[in-house]
Amino acid sequence: MSTPVNCHWISRFHTKPWETADRQLIFYDFNTRKIGQRYSKTLFSANERNDRETEARLNRLVETPLASVRRGLTSGMVEMPDWPTYRAAAMMVLLQAPRTIAAREGVDGDHLARMLRLPEEQLDQLVQLCMLGKKLMTYRVDESERVCFTSAGIFALPVVDPRVPGGMHGAIATPLDQRTFMAIISDSASFDEIHRMATYGNYFTATSVGLLGDKVALPPDVVAANDPVSLGDEIARWRRNNVETAQAFAMLAESARAMEAYGVQVDHNDSFRRARDARARARGTKRERTDVD
Repeated sequence: MSTPVNCHWISRFHTKPWETADRQLIFYDFNTRKIGQRYSKTLFSANERNDRETEARLNRLVETPLASVRRGLTSGMVEMPDWPTYRAAAMMVLLQAPRTIAAREGVDGDHLARMLRLPEEQLDQLVQLCMLGKKLMTYRVDESERVCFTSAGIFALPVVDPRVPGGMHGAIATPLDQRTFMAIISDSASFDEIHRMATYGNYFTATSVGLLGDKVALPPDVVAANDPVSLGDEIARWRRNNVETAQAFAMLAESARAMEAYGVQVDHNDSFRRARDARARARGTKRERTDVD
Protein backbone atom coordinates (compact mmCIF):
# COMPACT_ATOMS: atom_id res chain seq x y z
CA MET A 1 0.00 0.00 0.00
CA SER A 2 1.39 3.42 -0.93
CA THR A 3 2.37 5.83 1.80
CA PRO A 4 1.33 9.48 1.66
CA VAL A 5 4.33 11.79 1.32
CA ASN A 6 2.97 14.36 3.78
CA CYS A 7 1.40 13.07 7.01
CA HIS A 8 0.33 15.34 9.85
CA TRP A 9 0.91 14.20 13.41
CA ILE A 10 -1.46 17.05 14.23
CA SER A 11 -4.30 17.11 11.73
CA ARG A 12 -4.98 20.22 9.67
CA PHE A 13 -8.58 19.76 10.81
CA HIS A 14 -7.31 20.20 14.37
CA THR A 15 -5.33 23.40 13.73
CA LYS A 16 -7.69 25.03 11.21
CA PRO A 17 -9.12 27.54 13.76
CA TRP A 18 -5.61 29.05 14.09
CA GLU A 19 -5.09 29.55 10.35
CA THR A 20 -4.90 32.87 8.58
CA ALA A 21 -7.08 33.58 5.54
CA ASP A 22 -4.50 31.97 3.23
CA ARG A 23 -4.23 28.82 5.42
CA GLN A 24 -0.98 29.72 7.14
CA LEU A 25 -0.15 29.23 10.82
CA ILE A 26 1.74 31.85 12.81
CA PHE A 27 3.95 30.24 15.42
CA TYR A 28 6.63 30.90 18.01
CA ASP A 29 9.74 28.74 17.62
CA PHE A 30 11.45 27.94 20.93
CA ASN A 31 14.67 27.02 19.12
CA THR A 32 15.10 30.25 17.15
CA ARG A 33 13.17 32.34 19.71
CA LYS A 34 11.36 34.03 16.87
CA ILE A 35 7.83 34.21 15.49
CA GLY A 36 7.44 32.61 12.06
CA GLN A 37 4.74 31.71 9.57
CA ARG A 38 4.19 28.62 7.44
CA TYR A 39 1.40 26.97 5.49
CA SER A 40 -0.56 24.51 7.62
CA LYS A 41 0.01 21.89 4.93
CA THR A 42 3.66 21.59 5.98
CA LEU A 43 3.68 22.60 9.65
CA PHE A 44 3.24 19.77 12.18
CA SER A 45 3.80 17.19 9.46
CA ALA A 46 6.41 14.58 8.57
CA ASN A 47 7.12 12.51 5.46
CA GLU A 48 5.98 8.91 5.12
CA ARG A 49 4.56 8.28 8.58
CA ASN A 50 1.10 6.82 7.89
CA ASP A 51 -0.33 4.84 4.99
CA ARG A 52 -3.45 6.01 3.19
CA GLU A 53 -5.73 3.61 5.04
CA THR A 54 -4.57 4.97 8.41
CA GLU A 55 -5.12 8.55 7.26
CA ALA A 56 -8.58 7.63 5.94
CA ARG A 57 -9.61 5.94 9.20
CA LEU A 58 -8.38 8.91 11.23
CA ASN A 59 -10.60 11.09 9.10
CA ARG A 60 -13.62 8.80 9.35
CA LEU A 61 -13.36 7.83 13.02
CA VAL A 62 -12.09 11.09 14.55
CA GLU A 63 -12.14 14.19 12.37
CA THR A 64 -15.46 13.88 10.54
CA PRO A 65 -17.58 13.06 13.65
CA LEU A 66 -15.99 15.93 15.60
CA ALA A 67 -16.35 18.45 12.78
CA SER A 68 -20.13 18.47 13.15
CA VAL A 69 -20.11 19.29 16.87
CA ARG A 70 -16.89 21.23 17.54
CA ARG A 71 -18.41 24.70 17.19
CA GLY A 72 -21.26 23.85 19.56
CA LEU A 73 -19.13 22.64 22.47
CA THR A 74 -19.20 24.76 25.63
CA SER A 75 -17.81 24.37 29.14
CA GLY A 76 -18.82 21.23 31.01
CA MET A 77 -18.79 17.47 30.91
CA VAL A 78 -18.95 16.28 27.32
CA GLU A 79 -22.41 15.17 26.20
CA MET A 80 -22.16 13.95 22.63
CA PRO A 81 -25.17 13.06 20.49
CA ASP A 82 -24.03 9.45 20.02
CA TRP A 83 -21.29 6.96 20.86
CA PRO A 84 -19.26 7.40 17.62
CA THR A 85 -18.98 11.14 18.31
CA TYR A 86 -18.00 10.57 21.95
CA ARG A 87 -15.48 7.95 20.82
CA ALA A 88 -14.06 10.43 18.31
CA ALA A 89 -13.65 13.08 21.03
CA ALA A 90 -11.91 10.65 23.38
CA MET A 91 -9.65 9.38 20.60
CA MET A 92 -8.72 12.94 19.66
CA VAL A 93 -7.09 13.30 23.10
CA LEU A 94 -5.92 9.71 23.60
CA LEU A 95 -4.21 9.34 20.21
CA GLN A 96 -2.47 12.71 20.10
CA ALA A 97 0.40 11.82 22.47
CA PRO A 98 1.42 8.62 20.62
CA ARG A 99 1.09 10.39 17.25
CA THR A 100 3.39 13.18 18.44
CA ILE A 101 5.92 10.80 20.01
CA ALA A 102 6.08 8.73 16.82
CA ALA A 103 6.74 11.82 14.72
CA ARG A 104 9.27 13.38 17.09
CA GLU A 105 11.23 10.15 17.50
CA GLY A 106 11.09 9.17 13.85
CA VAL A 107 8.99 6.07 14.52
CA ASP A 108 6.78 4.78 11.74
CA GLY A 109 3.01 4.71 12.02
CA ASP A 110 2.62 0.93 12.40
CA HIS A 111 1.41 1.11 16.01
CA LEU A 112 -1.21 3.74 15.19
CA ALA A 113 -2.22 1.83 12.06
CA ARG A 114 -2.70 -1.43 13.99
CA MET A 115 -4.90 0.34 16.52
CA LEU A 116 -7.06 1.99 13.86
CA ARG A 117 -7.43 -1.25 11.91
CA LEU A 118 -9.05 -2.97 14.88
CA PRO A 119 -12.67 -3.97 14.31
CA GLU A 120 -14.86 -1.18 15.63
CA GLU A 121 -16.21 -3.29 18.49
CA GLN A 122 -12.63 -3.83 19.71
CA LEU A 123 -11.84 -0.16 19.24
CA ASP A 124 -14.92 0.63 21.33
CA GLN A 125 -13.67 -1.65 24.09
CA LEU A 126 -10.21 -0.04 23.96
CA VAL A 127 -11.65 3.46 24.34
CA GLN A 128 -13.90 2.32 27.17
CA LEU A 129 -10.92 0.73 28.92
CA CYS A 130 -8.82 3.89 28.54
CA MET A 131 -11.68 6.00 29.94
CA LEU A 132 -12.25 3.86 33.05
CA GLY A 133 -12.13 6.13 36.09
CA LYS A 134 -11.95 9.19 33.82
CA LYS A 135 -14.30 11.69 32.26
CA LEU A 136 -14.18 13.89 29.20
CA MET A 137 -14.71 17.63 29.55
CA THR A 138 -14.55 20.78 27.47
CA TYR A 139 -13.79 24.28 28.70
CA ARG A 140 -14.47 27.59 26.98
CA VAL A 141 -12.19 30.39 28.15
CA ASP A 142 -13.23 33.99 28.77
CA GLU A 143 -13.62 36.30 25.78
CA SER A 144 -10.43 38.13 26.84
CA GLU A 145 -8.34 34.99 26.41
CA ARG A 146 -7.19 32.77 23.58
CA VAL A 147 -5.81 29.22 23.44
CA CYS A 148 -2.48 28.45 21.76
CA PHE A 149 -1.58 25.18 20.03
CA THR A 150 1.74 23.57 20.91
CA SER A 151 3.43 21.21 18.45
CA ALA A 152 3.11 18.48 21.07
CA GLY A 153 -0.63 18.63 20.38
CA ILE A 154 -1.46 18.42 24.09
CA PHE A 155 -0.80 20.41 27.24
CA ALA A 156 -0.98 19.73 30.98
CA LEU A 157 -4.06 21.17 32.69
CA PRO A 158 -3.76 21.45 36.51
CA VAL A 159 -6.95 20.17 38.17
CA VAL A 160 -8.04 19.79 41.77
CA ASP A 161 -8.45 16.16 42.77
CA PRO A 162 -8.94 15.35 46.49
CA ARG A 163 -8.14 11.65 45.95
CA VAL A 164 -4.54 12.14 44.83
CA PRO A 165 -1.58 13.07 47.06
CA GLY A 166 -1.21 16.82 47.17
CA GLY A 167 -4.78 17.32 45.98
CA MET A 168 -3.89 18.08 42.36
CA HIS A 169 -2.89 16.34 39.15
CA GLY A 170 -2.15 17.28 35.57
CA ALA A 171 -4.89 16.32 33.13
CA ILE A 172 -4.26 15.82 29.40
CA ALA A 173 -5.81 18.61 27.34
CA THR A 174 -5.91 19.47 23.65
CA PRO A 175 -7.21 22.66 22.02
CA LEU A 176 -10.35 22.58 19.85
CA ASP A 177 -10.46 26.21 18.76
CA GLN A 178 -9.05 29.54 19.88
CA ARG A 179 -11.30 29.66 22.94
CA THR A 180 -12.06 26.00 23.68
CA PHE A 181 -10.05 23.00 24.81
CA MET A 182 -10.92 19.40 25.67
CA ALA A 183 -9.40 17.39 28.51
CA ILE A 184 -9.56 13.96 30.11
CA ILE A 185 -9.72 14.26 33.89
CA SER A 186 -10.20 11.68 36.63
CA ASP A 187 -13.68 10.91 37.95
CA SER A 188 -12.72 12.47 41.28
CA ALA A 189 -11.36 15.71 39.81
CA SER A 190 -13.40 18.88 40.22
CA PHE A 191 -14.53 20.61 37.06
CA ASP A 192 -15.89 23.54 39.06
CA GLU A 193 -12.45 24.32 40.48
CA ILE A 194 -10.82 24.75 37.06
CA HIS A 195 -12.05 28.32 36.61
CA ARG A 196 -10.73 29.20 40.09
CA MET A 197 -7.22 28.47 38.86
CA ALA A 198 -7.49 31.49 36.57
CA THR A 199 -6.25 34.04 39.08
CA TYR A 200 -5.28 36.47 36.33
CA GLY A 201 -6.36 37.26 32.78
CA ASN A 202 -3.98 35.21 30.63
CA TYR A 203 -3.95 32.03 32.71
CA PHE A 204 -5.32 29.62 30.10
CA THR A 205 -3.39 31.29 27.28
CA ALA A 206 -0.19 30.68 29.22
CA THR A 207 -1.16 27.15 30.27
CA SER A 208 -1.93 26.15 26.66
CA VAL A 209 1.71 26.88 25.71
CA GLY A 210 2.34 23.56 27.47
CA LEU A 211 5.46 21.78 28.68
CA LEU A 212 6.65 20.29 25.39
CA GLY A 213 6.86 21.08 21.70
CA ASP A 214 9.42 23.22 19.89
CA LYS A 215 6.74 25.35 18.24
CA VAL A 216 3.42 26.80 19.33
CA ALA A 217 0.76 28.09 16.92
CA LEU A 218 -0.64 31.46 17.94
CA PRO A 219 -3.99 33.14 17.32
CA PRO A 220 -3.39 35.69 14.54
CA ASP A 221 -5.11 38.51 16.45
CA VAL A 222 -2.79 37.99 19.42
CA VAL A 223 0.22 38.39 17.15
CA ALA A 224 -1.29 41.48 15.48
CA ALA A 225 -1.95 43.15 18.84
CA ASN A 226 1.52 42.65 20.32
CA ASP A 227 5.13 43.52 19.61
CA PRO A 228 6.66 40.26 18.26
CA VAL A 229 9.79 40.42 20.43
CA SER A 230 7.84 41.14 23.61
CA LEU A 231 5.28 38.46 22.77
CA GLY A 232 8.04 35.91 22.14
CA ASP A 233 9.66 36.74 25.48
CA GLU A 234 6.29 36.33 27.19
CA ILE A 235 5.65 32.94 25.56
CA ALA A 236 9.09 31.70 26.61
CA ARG A 237 8.36 32.87 30.16
CA TRP A 238 5.03 31.04 30.15
CA ARG A 239 6.77 27.83 29.11
CA ARG A 240 9.38 28.16 31.89
CA ASN A 241 6.66 28.81 34.45
CA ASN A 242 4.62 25.83 33.23
CA VAL A 243 7.63 23.55 33.71
CA GLU A 244 8.38 25.01 37.14
CA THR A 245 4.75 24.63 38.18
CA ALA A 246 4.65 21.00 37.04
CA GLN A 247 7.81 20.32 39.04
CA ALA A 248 6.32 22.05 42.08
CA PHE A 249 3.13 19.97 41.87
CA ALA A 250 5.22 16.79 41.59
CA MET A 251 7.17 17.75 44.71
CA LEU A 252 3.92 18.58 46.51
CA ALA A 253 2.49 15.17 45.66
CA GLU A 254 5.69 13.41 46.75
CA SER A 255 5.68 15.28 50.08
CA ALA A 256 2.01 14.49 50.63
CA ARG A 257 2.60 10.77 50.01
CA ALA A 258 5.51 10.76 52.44
CA MET A 259 3.49 12.54 55.13
CA GLU A 260 0.49 10.27 54.72
CA ALA A 261 2.76 7.22 54.92
CA TYR A 262 3.60 8.35 58.46
CA GLY A 263 -0.03 8.96 59.33
CA VAL A 264 0.00 12.74 58.91
CA GLN A 265 -3.33 14.02 57.60
CA VAL A 266 -2.88 16.31 54.60
CA ASP A 267 -5.36 19.14 54.00
CA HIS A 268 -5.82 18.93 50.23
CA ASN A 269 -7.84 22.14 50.07
CA ASP A 270 -5.04 24.07 51.77
CA SER A 271 -2.50 22.35 49.51
CA PHE A 272 -4.50 23.51 46.52
CA ARG A 273 -4.66 27.08 47.81
CA ARG A 274 -0.93 27.22 48.47
CA ALA A 275 -0.08 25.65 45.12
CA ARG A 276 -2.40 28.04 43.29
CA ASP A 277 -0.90 31.06 45.03
CA ALA A 278 2.63 29.86 44.30
CA ARG A 279 1.67 29.43 40.64
CA ALA A 280 0.33 32.99 40.49
CA ARG A 281 3.48 34.39 42.10
CA ALA A 282 5.65 32.50 39.63
CA ARG A 283 3.70 33.97 36.73
CA GLY A 284 3.85 37.56 38.05
CA THR A 285 1.15 39.86 39.33
CA LYS A 286 -2.18 38.10 39.63
CA ARG A 287 -3.99 40.81 37.70
CA GLU A 288 -1.45 40.86 34.86
CA ARG A 289 -3.10 40.59 31.44
CA THR A 290 -1.79 40.21 27.91
CA ASP A 291 -3.57 42.25 25.22
CA VAL A 292 -5.47 39.69 23.13
CA ASP A 293 -8.44 41.78 22.11
